[in-house]
Amino acid sequence: MYYHLPGLLRRSFWRILLRNPRIAFNKMGNAVITSVGTIGVLDGWFIHRSVHPISFGIGSILKKPMVVENEIQVREILHITVLIDHDVIDGAPMVRLLNALTRSIESGYFLEKPNPQNTHPHLQ
Repeated sequence: MYYHLPGLLRRSFWRILLRNPRIAFNKMGNAVITSVGTIGVLDGWFIHRSVHPISFGIGSILKKPMVVENEIQVREILHITVLIDHDVIDGAPMVRLLNALTRSIESGYFLEKPNPQNTHPHLQ
């Protein structure tokens, strides 16, 4: 329905959302994940647009040479773009979150069975 509206109404809608972030949060949440990696091979990064304070863009998984323990090895690399609204989220906590996410993905934590204590080892 949105795309059938005239351009003037669509632009007005976005102006209202951008000036009143509480409306956007109540209707759309505060984070978004988009995945273009399922469409095909995306070798590199992409910049997506979002009105959310944090936005993850998931790309393709490709095999690339990487240095691991001072040796070059072919590894699977997942391209992820993270957009952060620095007016909402401070940089230091965000870096800690992204470091924990990176360690979790590299260790395969999310592929394991759930922990009965419900504790995440990388967030401690």
